[in-house]
Amino acid sequence: MGGIETNPGPHPLSDDNDDHNVSFESVSESNSIREMFSTSISFLHLNVQSLLPKLDLILAEYKDFDILSFSETWLNENIHSKRRDDLEVPGVEVIWDSAKNNNKNVLYGTFYVPPKSNEIWTKIESSIESAVNDVKCDRIIVTGDFNDNLLNGANSKIHNICTNYSLEQLIEDPTHFTEQSSSLIDLIITDNSDFVPYCGVGPPLLDQIRYHCPVMGIVTIRKTDPAWLNNDLRKLIRKKNRLHSKAKRFNRSADWNKFRQIRNKVTTSIRQAREPYQKNLIQKLSNSNLSARTWWKTCNQISGIKPTHSGIPPLLKDDNLIFNDIDKANEFNNFFAMQTNIDDTEAVIPDLTVPDYTLSDITLKDSEVEDVLKILNPNKASGPDLISPILLKEAVSQLKFPLCKLFNLSLSKAIFPADWKKANVTPVFKSKDDNLEIEEELEDTQAERKEDTLEIIKGSL
Repeated sequence: MGGIETNPGPHPLSDDNDDHNVSFESVSESNSIREMFSTSISFLHLNVQSLLPKLDLILAEYKDFDILSFSETWLNENIHSKRRDDLEVPGVEVIWDSAKNNNKNVLYGTFYVPPKSNEIWTKIESSIESAVNDVKCDRIIVTGDFNDNLLNGANSKIHNICTNYSLEQLIEDPTHFTEQSSSLIDLIITDNSDFVPYCGVGPPLLDQIRYHCPVMGIVTIRKTDPAWLNNDLRKLIRKKNRLHSKAKRFNRSADWNKFRQIRNKVTTSIRQAREPYQKNLIQKLSNSNLSARTWWKTCNQISGIKPTHSGIPPLLKDDNLIFNDIDKANEFNNFFAMQTNIDDTEAVIPDLTVPDYTLSDITLKDSEVEDVLKILNPNKASGPDLISPILLKEAVSQLKFPLCKLFNLSLSKAIFPADWKKANVTPVFKSKDDNLEIEEELEDTQAERKEDTLEIIKGSL
C-alpha cells in the first residue's frame, strides 16, 4: 500500500527515511514486510493489455496480494463481473469493491481512462466524489490507468481531483515506457497515506517495446503457492527481480538486456512447469480407483475453486433461532441421543424360526487381516480410541497377529466388544439455508477402525 520506487532510471542513494517509496523487489523479499501479510491487505494494479495469456505469470509473481486490479484486460462480455452500481457512472470504465479487514471497511476502485478522453473526466470526478462523500467507509484506495501523465506538472486532471477531495497520489516514478519516453499514468490514490505504508513499481510481465509496470501496495495475507511453483522457479523469479532492480538503479543497456533475457526465461519456465501439472491432474481423474473425496479435490484444483467454510448457520428449534455455539452443540447432542430411544410399547415380537442350517466355525488367518489393514482409507478420522487408520496401516506387520487373535475370539464367543460399539458422531451441515432445522443435518460417524477391519473381513466371507 503506499509509496513507489523509481522505475526505470537511476536510484538515488539517500539516507532519508521515506515511509512510502520502496522497490517492488525489496518489498517482496523483506521479512519484516512479509510479517505484515497476516494482519493487513495487499493490493496491486496493472495495465495488463490482455489478461488471459498472462494468468500463469500473474499467479506465479503476484500470488501474495489480496486484491489485484487490471485495466485493458481485453475480456469479452461472457466474463461476468460484479460492480457497485451506486458508484458506477455511465461511460466510465470503473469497478468499485468493498473489503473489510480488522473491522475497517476499505473501498477499492479501479479505473481505465482511454487516451485523449477529455470529455469523460467530469464523470470520473463524479464517481470519485460519490465514493468520498456518499459511501460509509474507513479508507478509500483508487488505482488504475488514467492516461494522465503526472510527470508533466501539477496541471493534470487527476491532480485537480485529488486537490478537490483531499486525496493523495502516492506513485512518483514512471510506470509506462515507449521507445522514446516514459510517463506516470498508473496511479495509487488514497484518502490517508498513513494507511498505505509501502508501495512499489514492479517489472513488466512480458518483453514488449511499449509496456506498463504494475504499481502495488502491501497489506498482507499469505496465500498458498501453486503446486507447480517449485524452488527453481522461485529462485529464477527472485533473480529476475534483482536484475530489474540493478537495471533501474544504473540504467545501463547491458543490465536491461540481462533483465529481459531472464524475464523471458521466467515466462517460458512458468508455462512449462504448469502445463504438465495440469495434464497430470486431468489424467488422475480417469483413475477408477479414485475416492470421491480425492476426485472432487482434483476437480477443484483444476478449476481453481477453493472450498469455503462459513460455519453452521442459526438453528431453528421450536420456532426459536439458536445462535450460540454451545447451545447448538447441546441441541445436536440431544437430537442424536434421542435416536436410540425407541418406543417399543406397541411392538410385537415376531416369531423366530430355527434355521435348518448351521454355520461352521470361522477361523481367520493373519494374512487375511493383513490384507484388509492395508486397504484401510488413511483419510478417515480415528474413533474414540484415537487410533488412526494410518497407524494401523503402518504397523500392519506387528498388529496383524494380536488383531487376528482378537477377531477369532470375538467370532468363536459370538461377542462383539463393547468398546467397538462406540462412535464419535459429528453433525455435518449440508444446507446453505439461512436457518436450519436440526433434523436437516447429516451425521458423520467415526467408529473404531478395528471394527471396520472386522466388517470388511465379514463381508468377504
